[in-house]
Parts: sequence; structure tokens; C-alpha cells
Amino acid sequence: MPNHGHTSGHAAFHLPDSHAVITGDALLTAHPTSLFDGPQLCPWFFAHPLQDALAALVALEVLDADVIPTGHGDPLRMPIVKAVGIARLHAHDSGCAPSRKA
Repeated sequence: MPNHGHTSGHAAFHLPDSHAVITGDALLTAHPTSLFDGPQLCPWFFAHPLQDALAALVALEVLDADVIPTGHGDPLRMPIVKAVGIARLHAHDSGCAPSRKA
């Protein structure tokens, strides 16, 4: 499925029979530039503007998935809607917004 929050050609792969979604860089659990581990967005310098990255999460959160291999970090074992909620809460802390203070 197209998922353009990270880059224009980015895609996520939903495997409904396995209740899995491979999010790639649309949803991460760790990144070398991040201050924490857990569900988060790709840092702003690797992604589209924050509103596009957040819009990409909308497409993910409606999927029936609780196995979430991500582009960076350990895979998650939780409902995708919960992971998306956590990523939204930390959108600015994860470095997605360029106004983040280091």
C-alpha cells in the first residue's frame, strides 16, 4: 500500500493472514538520531513534513495488525493502533519536527 509520509515512493506491506504490517520507515522503534526507543516517526531530515508523516499513520492505524516489523529498531508486538498513538504522542520528541531542541 502506498504510504507517502517518509518519502514520495514509500510503501508499507500489510500481511492480513499474519496480522502483520511491515511499516518500513513510516513507523520506527529506534533510530540513531532519536533520544528514545519505541514507536516513533522518522526524523524530519529523512521525511516529508510532519503533517505528511502523521497522515501516513492514518493509513496504518486502521489495519488489523499486531506484528509490526519496522525500518529501524526491533519489531513491535502490539496493536498497530496503539503503536500509532504512541508515535503521535512523541512526534516532536522523535526529531520529526525541525523545531526540536537538541
